[in-house]
Amino acid sequence: MENNDRHELKLKYNLTGAGWSQLVITVNDKEEILESGYVEDTLGDMVRAAIFVHGGGYRADIHFEPEVGGLFLLLRMTGWDTVEVIQNNEIIFSGKGPRGSLPSAILSMAQEVLDTYGLDGYHRKWIEHEFPKAEMDLLASLIKKRLESSTSL
Repeated sequence: MENNDRHELKLKYNLTGAGWSQLVITVNDKEEILESGYVEDTLGDMVRAAIFVHGGGYRADIHFEPEVGGLFLLLRMTGWDTVEVIQNNEIIFSGKGPRGSLPSAILSMAQEVLDTYGLDGYHRKWIEHEFPKAEMDLLASLIKKRLESSTSL
């Protein structure tokens, strides 16, 4: 298990085939790759989890299941800055970014996916689930409001 102090947190989400995706988590110089299949709405689940933790929720879990009934990994987001990857109840990756970095990283990741594929292209490639545009817009609005309120103090 890797444990990293607060530094840099990056997320990259790729559609790797019809109904297949890959999430690359980078904290400092450590990296973990999670794969998922069409069974899960992983991008939508991640955006909704970011809304939840940004709004004060303590922890959100997202399942990454490449195939029905196959081995799955759990991406756990704790607070605004911590990610863990759990397999068979064991933490196999853990990292922390700067305070508030997790919702912002998820928003940037989702925007990059939208810029790359567009709404129609995403749906054609992901097949089962629409792009989480309304949720992404809500997350962007929440982050903007928090930034505006913190700079007006």
